[in-house]
Amino acid sequence: MPRSISVLCLAGTIGACASAPIRSGPIIDHFSQAACVPAGRVENVYPPGWLAWDYEVQTRCHARIVGAQGSTGHIAVEYPPDPARRLVADFGEKTNPVEVRLDPDACRLYVKANGSPLFTDRPPMWLLEYDLLRREEVQSTKVEPEVVPTTCSRTLAPANEPMKRTMSPQGLQE
Repeated sequence: MPRSISVLCLAGTIGACASAPIRSGPIIDHFSQAACVPAGRVENVYPPGWLAWDYEVQTRCHARIVGAQGSTGHIAVEYPPDPARRLVADFGEKTNPVEVRLDPDACRLYVKANGSPLFTDRPPMWLLEYDLLRREEVQSTKVEPEVVPTTCSRTLAPANEPMKRTMSPQGLQE
């Protein structure tokens, strides 16, 4: 009896980890139609060229989107005047945010993240949808990279202040 329980647990674990990436669906459609959140470059990091986001949403969403690429990249949301950050995409070493998009009318934030290349020759790509009004994740799923657009049809207007960020061992600094 204990052996059959172990086999069932192992099968469930393998099945959960081996889910196939999707090729179509509402999350891909919504991500494709959302506007790009402008990104800046993080200074004083290696490797050079990592992106950072710091964008104040001026619609009824009233949120600030912050984050950066890195070995432990993340995207977070703040709701001024509340200084607390809510982590939206905090995948640690397994994935790294590469693009952030926003549908300001629906108050939905979308994050595209690359998966870890460990143990595979084809790392997964993730899409995550976050509801800025309800302050919760709607869904996240692995997707086939070739079905996700690589360019934006439109980009939101940049914030008035230039981004001045550096990366230290403690994380992203303003």
